[in-house]
Amino acid sequence: MQKYSNNVQDTTGKAVVGAAITVNLPSGSLATIYSDNGVTQTTNPIYSSLTGSFAFYAADGRYNIVITYGNNTVTLNDVIIEDSQDTLTFVDTGNLATFQSTTNSYNQIGIQNKSNGAVASSSYIANNDQGTASTNFVEMGINSSGFTGSGSFSQAGYGYIASASTDFAVGTYGNNPIHFVINNSATDAALIDTSGNLKINPSLATPAGGSAVGLRLGSVGLGVFFGSGVPTISAPQGSLYMRTDGSSTSTRVYVNTNGTTGWTNLVTAA
Repeated sequence: MQKYSNNVQDTTGKAVVGAAITVNLPSGSLATIYSDNGVTQTTNPIYSSLTGSFAFYAADGRYNIVITYGNNTVTLNDVIIEDSQDTLTFVDTGNLATFQSTTNSYNQIGIQNKSNGAVASSSYIANNDQGTASTNFVEMGINSSGFTGSGSFSQAGYGYIASASTDFAVGTYGNNPIHFVINNSATDAALIDTSGNLKINPSLATPAGGSAVGLRLGSVGLGVFFGSGVPTISAPQGSLYMRTDGSSTSTRVYVNTNGTTGWTNLVTAA
């Protein structure tokens, strides 16, 4: 969206009052124009002021502007109206479409499926050269509130990202970690650092006696926990506890023996 302004003068240089300014698309049909930056649509044609000036806003594009006063008609052909802030700040190849704006708020493209049906969803899909309706595509979407099915991809209201027929890679192109966040927390639930180490709750301070937060395995939640001092947390039988302040071979690792708070120390190598 960009403002276009000009003025109308007769052959003697005198301002023309009330000249009709018609803004046309290249096809010849009337263009949609605005009196402000894309909010208030105005009539087309508009008319020059007492000083001969006129102005309007229009979406980026090419226009033919026809100015008529008395028995005179002047046409400004192929007028390019373009807002420099509405274009990309870089040059790239292979673009089928680009969208841009300048706003101190969300810049987004939204789609919504208003059906709450059992198989309703909204999604963006990209296919490769072997893509079909059911193979060789990647999809990002969200299920309806009434979606039914088995597995995580078929749960009501779930968002998802998935690849069909091919492997799915998640990562960063630069030397940057991958962060996993739950509930919009200010701290990471998990982190894969730049050395490839997986860290669970990397911001969690060492808890005395252990924390219920740890690595959980299987439906019973068999866990690997850590802390300072002897373990006091309740955990499934067979879980392991690693003590950060263990000072001897018998105070470094513990195994849960009863499925609650019972722990037995293991003797480790020196």
